[in-house]
Amino acid sequence: MTNVRAKICTPQFLQTFKEKFDSEYYQMYKSRDRQAVEKLFDSPAVFESNRISFNYSPLVVRGNESFGIRNAKNIYTTFPNLTLTQASTEEFWFTMLNTFYLDYIFESLEIRDTPEYLKNMMFMGTMI
Repeated sequence: MTNVRAKICTPQFLQTFKEKFDSEYYQMYKSRDRQAVEKLFDSPAVFESNRISFNYSPLVVRGNESFGIRNAKNIYTTFPNLTLTQASTEEFWFTMLNTFYLDYIFESLEIRDTPEYLKNMMFMGTMI
C-alpha cells in the first residue's frame, strides 16, 4: 500500500462531465482509453486534497461472490477518518473512481459495458 493524497474535482467539472458524458466521454471508457481519461483528469479543476490522505489499495472486480464485501471493507479501512460531509461528496468519489480506481472502472466494463451501467457506477443519483 502506498500513502497518497486523495483527489477531488470542482462541482463545475463534475457538472460539465455529466452534461458531455454521452456525447464526448463515454467513448473514452468504451474503448478503455486510459490516456484520454488521465489527461481529462489532469486538469486544474481536479486537485489533491490537503486534508485527505490514504493508503491506496486497489478494488477487485472479479473473484468469488464476496468481492463486493471485500471492496466495502477495503474502502472503509482505507478512509477511516472521512467526515460525513467528505464521505457524502459526489465530487470526491467521482474523482477517486476516475483516478485511483480507474482500473476498477475498466475491469467492470469487461462484465457490462453500457452507458447506463457506467453512469450508475460514477454518479450518486444526480445524473442530469
